[in-house]
Amino acid sequence: MDEDDGPARLALALSFACPEGAALTLRDDTVFPTDVQHEAFVRQRFDDGGDAHVLRHGRQTLALGAAPSSVALARRFLVEGMLHLVTGYDHVLFLLSLVLTAGGLARRAGPRAAARDVALVVTAFTAGHSVTLFAAALGWIVLPSRLVETAIAASILLVAVANVARPEARHGLPWMAGGFGLIHGFGFSGVLAELGLPSQARVLSLLAFNVGIEAAQLAVVALLLPPLAWLGSSPARERRVVLGGSLAVGLCALVWMVERATGP
Repeated sequence: MDEDDGPARLALALSFACPEGAALTLRDDTVFPTDVQHEAFVRQRFDDGGDAHVLRHGRQTLALGAAPSSVALARRFLVEGMLHLVTGYDHVLFLLSLVLTAGGLARRAGPRAAARDVALVVTAFTAGHSVTLFAAALGWIVLPSRLVETAIAASILLVAVANVARPEARHGLPWMAGGFGLIHGFGFSGVLAELGLPSQARVLSLLAFNVGIEAAQLAVVALLLPPLAWLGSSPARERRVVLGGSLAVGLCALVWMVERATGP
């Protein structure tokens, strides 16, 4: 049993004697039938490097072979970064809380000013989480996962509270986004700790993973801005959206924070 950090995990070592030269395929059917959100992290080690995969429901088979090319690794980690952002509901809610009041800014100062403001906030968030993502993934700084996950939930709650208290005060959001981005970077690095960076392309894989996060992040923001701008065209409607959205986001964050701080 591994109980060093976070929930207890069972580590099971299996050895197989395989015929030389045979085509080998790994298939995992152990947990997926009862948990469709289960993920199995698979690492392969070769004399000239390594490989890393994630098996998911419906994609539970992996052909075992030679070490992949750098291009294949970059493509794989790019996709993993995108998936990690869009399936990380806490990170998506944090992005939502950062841009929730941009609709009102678009009405007051114009769409270009709102777009510049959102770009500055998202860039600050990117700069913050990129620093700690690299530091944590390369093993320079390691923090307990419970502390990181609790702090991420707290960051969402604080931005939601700021939206309710001062919905028109966006001038401090870039600093808040950058500071809290440092915390989220440790969260982003968690999947890399599980997956492992291939020794022959550590920096390239890390860069591709980070680019994948940014691509998904920009896509999420691009989807959010048009409806927020439309909702913000009416002051009364904007107040309802900001208040209701911030309260819903803050409630989710509060529940997560308590669960993560007190859970097993």
